[in-house]
Amino acid sequence: MNNTERRGELKKSKKASSTIAAGVILIVFGSISWVVSAIQFVVRLIQIIFFRMYAPGVLVSVLVWVIVGLAAFLMGIRLVRYSARYNKIYKEVKNSNRVSIGALQAVLKLDLETLSKDLLSLISKGFFEGAEIDLERKELVLNKDVVPSPLAEEQRATEYEIREKRSALPIYSFGLAWLLYAFVLPLYRWYDFVIALAVSALVTYGVKRVFPNTRTLSEVKRKIKKAVPVNTGNAELDELLNTAAEYMAEFMRLDLAIANDKVRTPLRELMRLSGEIFDFVRENPGKLRQLRQFMNYYLPTTLKLLENYDELSKQREKGGNILQSMTKIEGMMVPLVDAFRRELDDLFGDKAMDISADIAVMQNMIEQEGPLDSPFDL
Repeated sequence: MNNTERRGELKKSKKASSTIAAGVILIVFGSISWVVSAIQFVVRLIQIIFFRMYAPGVLVSVLVWVIVGLAAFLMGIRLVRYSARYNKIYKEVKNSNRVSIGALQAVLKLDLETLSKDLLSLISKGFFEGAEIDLERKELVLNKDVVPSPLAEEQRATEYEIREKRSALPIYSFGLAWLLYAFVLPLYRWYDFVIALAVSALVTYGVKRVFPNTRTLSEVKRKIKKAVPVNTGNAELDELLNTAAEYMAEFMRLDLAIANDKVRTPLRELMRLSGEIFDFVRENPGKLRQLRQFMNYYLPTTLKLLENYDELSKQREKGGNILQSMTKIEGMMVPLVDAFRRELDDLFGDKAMDISADIAVMQNMIEQEGPLDSPFDL
């Protein structure tokens, strides 16, 4: 399973072997400690109930070993599972740079929640060093230097988001620890409650470390904000701004659809420059007529080129004409950015003239006061 071949196979993490070894040791230690201490606990409990041999200190120490043994056993199981999950996923991705989450689901026969929980956990614990999940493209990224493949048609409408699910076990463990403490030890003096609270909090902290909150991926629809009609009281300005909002919405749609950064990066710059142009005109309605060429030619022509590029990029078979047309559009993006930038700069032409005039007047007034080298350079 690979979309772009690596120069070499992905190196297996040393953490996997050390983790499984630690897990086995914890399982053996925990199971022995848990079984032995549990038997002792039952024996002591029988002595207390039937023979009135009350020894709280011994009972508490045995209970502590029961908890420690159980915690070690569960931690060992968890570590072994981590290593098993890693080996299973590693086998499928070792020759890949970027792997589709959907493809991994199909091969490993796991649902999205289970697979994503494993992936996010393994990445956070350093099993896949430097890896990350591309939420937009729904891919596991193992080599960030490789240019991603274009988004498939079905990928354009949705993306992933990370959700965190809180574990309820720490809450249950707090109550259970309190009940066990009250059953074994006296709980009628004020400091007994303090000790019980401290023990319960310690047990809760340990359980939270063993069973932390889990993070999973969920699929969500991409949101494109709908333009709200503008009403400034100036009919001509309202028409221009509403038309501008329609163009911006189309640019945003195309930004989601087009994967090639040679087009998408300049497109985002065009959107930024357009936003600044429209903000300036909103504050300076007198500049409306100066935008005729921009509104009647640059915006519609740019939109047409981008729509054509999006349509061509979706074709499975790309012959010479398609590739040539796409290359020409890619080559036009930087000149278009320059043209938009000039349009924005031209809007400040009158302001620049006013500033030059003010400086010239000030310079003349300063020179009339006496011979003084002017700090201004016109």
